[in-house]
Amino acid sequence: MKYNIKIKTVLITVLVFLLLTSTAMSMFSNENTQQSLYNHKDQLNVSNDQNYYTWEDEFDNAQKIDESYSEHFIVHDGIVEMYGTYPQWTNADWSRMKEITIQSAYQMDDCVIKLVIDYDSDMKSDYSDLRFKFNDDAYWLSYWIEEINPEPNDPYVIIWVRIASLPDGESAIHLFYGNPSATDQSDYWSVFDENSWQKYYPHDNQVTYHMESEGAWDPDVSWGDNKFFVCWEEGIPMYLPLGMIFKQQIRACFYSEDGDVLGERLDLTPWVDGATNSFRCENPSGAYGQVGGEKIFFVCYEYFNIPNDVISRDIKGVIVPTDADSISDVISFDICLSSGNQADPVVVFDDDNQRFFVIWEDGREGTENYNIYGRLFDINGNPIGGEKIISNRPNSQCEPWVCFDDVNNHYMIVWEEGIDPELGPFDIWGQLFTINGDPLGDAQRLSPQGIAGTDYNFPCVAYCDLTQRFLITWQEDDLSNDDWYGHIWGKILDENGNCIVDTFKVANGAYERTNVVPHLSSSFFVVYNGGGDIWGKLVSSSGDVNSYVLQLSDGESDPADWANIDSSGEKIFVAWEDTRINYIDPYEGLNLPDVYSNAWSFNTPSGSDISYIFGDEKSCILEACITSEPIQPENLDSWYKFSAEKTGAVSFDIVDVSDPSIVIMRDISSGSSISGIQASSIRLKASFSRLNPSSSPTMNKWSVQYVGEDEHPPVTRVQNIDGVTGLNEWHISESVTLWLIAEDYPEDTGSGINAIYYTLNDGQVQEYNEASGLQLSVSQSSNWMGEWSVNFWSVDKAGNTENKNKIENTRNIKIDADRPYIEIISPANEEEVEVPFWVRVNPSDNVGIDRVEFDIEPFGERPELPYVDTEPPYEWYCNVEQIRNKMISEGDIAQVGVNVMLRAQAYDESGQTWIHEVWIYVKNWQKSKQIELDDCILIGFDKTFQNDQQQFIDTSLDLIQKPILNMYVGTFQWNTLDGTCYVINPTRSIQSIKGEQLGVASSFKGCFFFNGNMFIGYAKHISIQS
Repeated sequence: MKYNIKIKTVLITVLVFLLLTSTAMSMFSNENTQQSLYNHKDQLNVSNDQNYYTWEDEFDNAQKIDESYSEHFIVHDGIVEMYGTYPQWTNADWSRMKEITIQSAYQMDDCVIKLVIDYDSDMKSDYSDLRFKFNDDAYWLSYWIEEINPEPNDPYVIIWVRIASLPDGESAIHLFYGNPSATDQSDYWSVFDENSWQKYYPHDNQVTYHMESEGAWDPDVSWGDNKFFVCWEEGIPMYLPLGMIFKQQIRACFYSEDGDVLGERLDLTPWVDGATNSFRCENPSGAYGQVGGEKIFFVCYEYFNIPNDVISRDIKGVIVPTDADSISDVISFDICLSSGNQADPVVVFDDDNQRFFVIWEDGREGTENYNIYGRLFDINGNPIGGEKIISNRPNSQCEPWVCFDDVNNHYMIVWEEGIDPELGPFDIWGQLFTINGDPLGDAQRLSPQGIAGTDYNFPCVAYCDLTQRFLITWQEDDLSNDDWYGHIWGKILDENGNCIVDTFKVANGAYERTNVVPHLSSSFFVVYNGGGDIWGKLVSSSGDVNSYVLQLSDGESDPADWANIDSSGEKIFVAWEDTRINYIDPYEGLNLPDVYSNAWSFNTPSGSDISYIFGDEKSCILEACITSEPIQPENLDSWYKFSAEKTGAVSFDIVDVSDPSIVIMRDISSGSSISGIQASSIRLKASFSRLNPSSSPTMNKWSVQYVGEDEHPPVTRVQNIDGVTGLNEWHISESVTLWLIAEDYPEDTGSGINAIYYTLNDGQVQEYNEASGLQLSVSQSSNWMGEWSVNFWSVDKAGNTENKNKIENTRNIKIDADRPYIEIISPANEEEVEVPFWVRVNPSDNVGIDRVEFDIEPFGERPELPYVDTEPPYEWYCNVEQIRNKMISEGDIAQVGVNVMLRAQAYDESGQTWIHEVWIYVKNWQKSKQIELDDCILIGFDKTFQNDQQQFIDTSLDLIQKPILNMYVGTFQWNTLDGTCYVINPTRSIQSIKGEQLGVASSFKGCFFFNGNMFIGYAKHISIQS
């Protein structure tokens, strides 16, 4: 049985061993990277069955992206998204976009902006694929293509875009193009409608104010020097039943671009008083010109040699400076005084050659055969060369009009021509002329030929610099039947006079007297009258007539007639005859008109108020990709898992390092296992896609986990200590925060920090909180002090534990948050003492007194003080001499005893301090004798007397020198060891100081005797201290 007992004993021993082994293994076993923390304060045991490492990119930057295998991406704010994302780009049919940055000086609602857009090869040749969006708006803007320039060397388009609300400052228009299937959406009416036009005066502006027997006719408008110039004829017509004879002069007024009157109306020709003095001036025409700093308006007009004879007219002119305010500023001169009748003058300025060209109809060959003549003038009204025959064709030529082509440097002159000068039939002719007024080519008929019952009259012509085209307009009528109204017609010619757009109808109805000016960029504005009002239309350089008719005169006009306009480029100023004012009888029946005006514009900002800049072209990006840098861990055992955070259409592949076009694993999702990959290095690839560029899929991060080896422990160090620092490594704030930081190694392949641990004074192991740090503090219960030995270390995710026994893993923290205290216990406050005497104190501190310093007034003045005592009992044997005051203060005199302050200052080890002071009376010290007076006699002498008067003597003063004495005026000081001074004050009392003394005499007048050993004199002020 003894044998069986042994067997049982062995079996029990084996079972116990197996049980212990199983228990131990369960303690050490843990899934993945979970760790076990033993409660023993000296040791942390961590065990893994596998070590997982992570390669991760959180896209703080693009450093982990291989840009050579990536495209169309952007990294910002911790995300990756597709490049070229614009909220407005909601339709991918448009493949290109440019951002146009707008700068506006003010806010404007329902605004229209002009854009000049250069042709791009991605655009359709007719620009029909152009579209616009404003800021972040999703809808297309309305636009109108005003002009297309097909010139191969400079193709561009002029477009007007309508914006609901344009803010002041910076905004953006987004231009889209590159859609071959897009159709033209240009629409004038969607941009300019009846609400787009603005007039300055709600009910027009009355230009003229005259007597009831007078009228104002034939207004003419011209633009220059940032102002409009309006001139007209004004005065009394001839009406013999009322005893009225002709008294008509030319008058004028200036207006701002907006339509505000500038100054008073002024006479351009004189008014002649007298009941029988008749004079008559009519039909003014003006033009602006500038030569250097000289700016003027040139006005030509009809002058009647015999006021009541219509065929007695000559042509005269005036020069009106743009700052003129009276007729005295006006220069008058003659233009044509030939025989016969001259009428209907017009004038234009050649800015390139700086001269005016005046054209008129001329009857020097008889009133049955009028011709057209012209003459050049300089800016001062001097003729240049002789008169020019513009047209002397058979029949009669009249009603001329002229404009200048300043691009090609020639004139276009148009006129009406008829068989009979009164009855016609009339048609319209025109011809180009050189800058010298010589014909270019032959005259050509521009209108259809006039026939019986159909006439074409009142031609007008304007030139557009941008398109280099002329628009000629005229009216249709039947003068032989006294019908002066009809349709308005137009024709477009190029710069060489070739027909671009043949005769087209501008207005259908009963209208008369056209006037035309270039407006906007490439258009013309045509004005005409009919039905008692003034009307206007916009006509393009291609002959397109805008269907909207603008009523330029107010409905109160009754009637309005004979309109004339000019344009600043942005504003139109129109003036006309108007009979809306009812004058008293008997003059009301004469229908005497006034001149009215208004300023019109589109709701467009001026060029000085807005600017724009085109940005770079953007392509429509619908696909993008990023490829990571090679991921090749040095400690790789096997790959484990792929993870990613994304939004939208992003797909992922794992690709070959050397050739990323080779896909190792395709279309993997976040969380997928990649353990089957055998390659030792890989790349990640993300592919982005979208339907349009208005938004983008995004990625926040991606990562790869793998199994690897980590045998290196981490390193922990003190990153910072928050707290107020004193001396000797003490902190003097109530709390201190210790901030720790740990780093795992190797730097690139470490498994990462799992936790940081610490103990305080070899106490319990605690886990460090990275958010709050390690906080140490003191309180009243701890007597405001504390000392800690902080031992810290960290453990990585592979279970490697840092050696906490290294010197650098321990930091001692000391806090002393209380100041020391000290009290002088002897002598007591206000106690009388005699030098020498003992000073004894009672200091205390929660940590310990470092030293006590003693001193007596004046503090810091004695080289041997303060006295320092570093050991208890803290005391001082005060045996110091008196220091006399260096500054004079009072005039009181005391013979013995001095009040002084005694000081004791305690310091603790942290550098904090406390001071206690008491007053004592030192009986065996003598108080200084002091004198300080004004306006007094001063006498002083002594054998040892020392004076410094030489350095204070003003050398500019007279000094009388004699063998025994010197006269002196000024300020001086003295310092004697054994002397006597007497002071006699204004009340004739005498004070004196004997012995050692220091004194100052200001504004002294007196004498020095015996080399300065004696002085006497008057002083404005003295200060003496013994």
